[in-house]
Amino acid sequence: MKRLPRILAHAAIVLILVLLTLLVFDYFNPSMDFINNAMTKVMIGVLCALSFLNAYLVLIATKRK
Repeated sequence: MKRLPRILAHAAIVLILVLLTLLVFDYFNPSMDFINNAMTKVMIGVLCALSFLNAYLVLIATKRK
C-alpha cells in the first residue's frame, strides 16, 4: 500500500505526457482534430500542469520519508 502513491504519480506523469503530445499534434496539424474546442485546449493544458505539479510533489514527499 505504500507504493500506491508512487505508482499513481508515475502513471499521472505518463498520462500527462500523452495529453501534452496530443495538444502539440493538434496545434501543429489541426486537420487531425484531436481536440476541437479552444476552451477545452486551455483547460486540458491547465489540468496537465496542475497534475504534473501534484505528481511531482507526491514523488518528492514520498522520497523524503
